[in-house]
Amino acid sequence: MKKWRKKIFFSIAILLTIWLLWGNYSVDINHISVSDEMIPSEFRNYKIIQISDLHNANFGNGQNYLIKLINAYSDCNINLVLSGHAHGGQFRIPFIGGLVAPNQGFFPKYTSGKYIVGNTQMIVSRGLGNSIIPLRINNRPEVVVITLN
Repeated sequence: MKKWRKKIFFSIAILLTIWLLWGNYSVDINHISVSDEMIPSEFRNYKIIQISDLHNANFGNGQNYLIKLINAYSDCNINLVLSGHAHGGQFRIPFIGGLVAPNQGFFPKYTSGKYIVGNTQMIVSRGLGNSIIPLRINNRPEVVVITLN
């Protein structure tokens, strides 16, 4: 009976290791559409690739407070903001979102995707890098493809 338990434990450990490695070293490509009547017709269906967080707590460190300024961007009539550095909440809980993000604390508001305040659309990328903690859980690194409409 003990051999049976060891095999189950070992199998679970291997599957968990594979899942963690896949979640940290495979890149998710997300497509987001941005619509605005101010976009000239020449730019319709124009694609922009957002690649962010090409670092490991060095380049761009301490700039994630810029995400929290979406209300200021809206007040200044800025139509589109491309942002990153939230790391998607570093650890994500399925169906809930980010558990913790650097300098945003627990259950951060802006972790990934499109947010709209007034006429401002903000695209937040989970990015490719890590923060102080070199591990992501339920939070694959991402590249965002933005299509203008």
